[in-house]
Amino acid sequence: GGSRVGETSGTRAQIEAFVTDEAFGSENMVWHLNLLKFHEDGGEDTYMNYARAAGKRGGFLNQFGARSTLANDCWPGGSILGDHDFNRAIIAEYPCRDSYLSMGTDPEYIEASHFRHEALEETYIVSCTPQQLVGEGRESVRLAAE
Repeated sequence: GGSRVGETSGTRAQIEAFVTDEAFGSENMVWHLNLLKFHEDGGEDTYMNYARAAGKRGGFLNQFGARSTLANDCWPGGSILGDHDFNRAIIAEYPCRDSYLSMGTDPEYIEASHFRHEALEETYIVSCTPQQLVGEGRESVRLAAE
């Protein structure tokens, strides 16, 4: 039940590109949109073990200045555009890319991550630099870590 590269973990090329991209440097806040499809045979319950370890007071998200800012169930009728259906969408906010990368080497994260991999049939993590639209012309302003 470990990770499956390209299914529940990034490929080496994807991780290297993320690590070297200047737009996601050590100064910029990063949001990860997590799209999750659970295994039908208890995947959601298994994932909750991972979520509890991540989100508890003093959990590994908290230790790295991260937090879950949104967690919603997806429409059970399936995707309205595209061929992928997901059960849940989560946005996790990290103060910077380095925080996210450091979390991946944390013993508590490593100990809990098998629940995530075992629970998921498929997942996508979309990295974003959050921006806020402001002003009359709706200019985009990048949000910085506090």
